[in-house]
Amino acid sequence: MQKWNAIFLKYYFHYKIAVRRLASTSPADPATPRGPCRAVQTPGGSRMFTNDPVHQQWLESFIAEAGGIAGTVHVQAGDDLVLTAAHNIPPQVVQAVLHVARGKGMAGLAQVRGQPVRTCDLQTDDSGRIRPGARAVAAQSAIALPVFDTAGATVAVVGVAWAGAGEIDAATERRLAGRARTLAHAA
Repeated sequence: MQKWNAIFLKYYFHYKIAVRRLASTSPADPATPRGPCRAVQTPGGSRMFTNDPVHQQWLESFIAEAGGIAGTVHVQAGDDLVLTAAHNIPPQVVQAVLHVARGKGMAGLAQVRGQPVRTCDLQTDDSGRIRPGARAVAAQSAIALPVFDTAGATVAVVGVAWAGAGEIDAATERRLAGRARTLAHAA
């Protein structure tokens, strides 16, 4: 438990910087509600996910437009990623992905490569890109899309998953990547 507390404290500070950096890519709007995503320590000692309402609203709209059933938003925090929004993600998976180490799983690979990472079936993919917990999501095909700031640095990764297995074609990937870029303006 002390390990998670140390990780939380270390990355919470980096998360706050990342949120400011993501927000600085769009004009400030004082009317926009801003709430930090954080893992809070409950009296029982477990971590709990508190989402960013702006990212949550954006994610739900993105998933609906994509025809998906589940998704996440992670923002850059130091070298790693921190979860800021999740939709239809089981609680045990949310706990597992509150913090994503650089280069781990689909989101971490998209962060490092600066390119979308996709799978045609989360349940059967044996490439090593899919973390074991991802199989608990009731979905099959999925994609993780990096979001860049104006300087071209990765500031977030958006993930979306669909109920059915299948290839995600290049045109769909480009359309989703274009839509994912709008996350920087939602913060």
